[in-house]
Amino acid sequence: MKHTIRSALALFIIAGAVMAALGVTHALTREAAAGQEAKQRAKVMGQVLPSASEFAAVEADNFPDFVVAAHEGFAGGVSVGFVVEVLPHGYGGPIDMMVGISSGEPGFITGVRILRHSETPGLGALAVKERFRSQFAGKELIELTVVKGSPREDEIDAIAGSTITSKAVTNGVNIAVRWYSENSERIGG
Repeated sequence: MKHTIRSALALFIIAGAVMAALGVTHALTREAAAGQEAKQRAKVMGQVLPSASEFAAVEADNFPDFVVAAHEGFAGGVSVGFVVEVLPHGYGGPIDMMVGISSGEPGFITGVRILRHSETPGLGALAVKERFRSQFAGKELIELTVVKGSPREDEIDAIAGSTITSKAVTNGVNIAVRWYSENSERIGG
């Protein structure tokens, strides 16, 4: 009986030490991972709004549905546009993406990047490819629709076999444009 209690106590102490070590390791790596994610997000913001050299978070009490965050982009202290992070729902779940919008007259979409998604490999996952994303760059700030083949100025050519994902990404861009149109004057754009 005495031997069982000592063994149990020893296991309890060892388990406690292992849990403490895991907690410390998690705390240290969480901070490093958050730093890497922040660097990656800053890099993507520079890709979707290449005319900006620095970004400032837009403070909002609450963003509308599907808008996660917004950042104003500056070059030499002058506002050049916004990066709006949106989260539309695709075929496989939420699609975390950033949309760059220039604040000039007329404004236009400067770029789109998908940060995370759960779309079908080989189909919806093709939305991350330049061939699809590049269709948005240079588009005016109007409601875009998805078509199959031969798009006009206000249309996006769907990914073959992945109309739901194509519509979700386009919806995300439309949400970002709507947010910008409704808020740009109030926040300085």
